[in-house]
Amino acid sequence: MKFRKTFQWFLLGITTLFGVAVGATLTLLITAGMIYDTGDTYHPGQKPQVDVIVCLAGARGRIAKAAEIWEAYYLEAPDKPPLLYISGMGPQADWSVFEKQIPPWIQSHLTQEWVILENQSTNTVENAQWLLKYAAQWSWKDLLLVTSSYHLRRSLYVFHHILKPNGDFKIHTYSVTEEPFSANSWYKSGYGIRVTLLEHLKWIYFRTVWNSGFF
Repeated sequence: MKFRKTFQWFLLGITTLFGVAVGATLTLLITAGMIYDTGDTYHPGQKPQVDVIVCLAGARGRIAKAAEIWEAYYLEAPDKPPLLYISGMGPQADWSVFEKQIPPWIQSHLTQEWVILENQSTNTVENAQWLLKYAAQWSWKDLLLVTSSYHLRRSLYVFHHILKPNGDFKIHTYSVTEEPFSANSWYKSGYGIRVTLLEHLKWIYFRTVWNSGFF
């Protein structure tokens, strides 16, 4: 009798834990798509005036797209396009590494005078911290932030928190979609689900632990 009661309590505990796990997983899946809600403020036909194009390196297609955006500004104002700032390329990165990632037709006019390669930062927080140093040095105020669509919401949040207390910055955004999934179809592939859920968990962490001052 005692064994049966213990076993019943055990089954109840297992069932409850399973229910909680399923509920938490479903909640994450339902809310994870919110990371794609941040809209772009840069559009090819409506380019904001910016001092610098800030590209967060680290994922496929970001640098090439940032170079294409730079070219669009250059074609309109060849004498004074915004600088192209590549953040977090890695300590071994140099001009030859960068040049291999941009389209050949842009290489002829995207010369080193228009590009800053920052290779010290290793994460989004350090990206923002290093940018703040360069912004003070170059007197940048208007920025165009270029990163992957899944990364845009968190990176914009981090940049606002680090840059805004130190100056009157205006941050425009452009999200790159080069992954084998889009913001509207991430849940249709295992890779899309994995990337989106991981980024969503990071977003929760930054909105709670990091922002609370425990970081």
